[in-house]
Amino acid sequence: MPSDVTAMTTRSNVTPKRTYAAPIDMEMRVRTNEHEVSLLNAALLRQNSPAFLTALKLIIKSYGVAAVAQEAGVNRTALYKTAAASANPGIRRIVPILSALGLRLCVEPLTEPTDQS
Repeated sequence: MPSDVTAMTTRSNVTPKRTYAAPIDMEMRVRTNEHEVSLLNAALLRQNSPAFLTALKLIIKSYGVAAVAQEAGVNRTALYKTAAASANPGIRRIVPILSALGLRLCVEPLTEPTDQS
């Protein structure tokens, strides 16, 4: 192996580039939550998982993938895979992502209880 190649591969002063995500803008989060909630709830109401994940992906992109990944404690690749329409993510993946977006899951009865009196 030529010495130039060896010198290039063993150079210790080369540092990898680091990119840091800008934090999620809290004012933007509050402003758009109502629309986001309606998108996600509509998909859940239709029991349409691909639509839910597509809406989630749009919301993630609006905040910035790197920022959401950092806030949720996952890497960007895992975030992309979780939000793919063909994915089947578990609740352990969805809850931290929703939390990073300022959202949460909530369980409600399908119908209102009738008054028995």
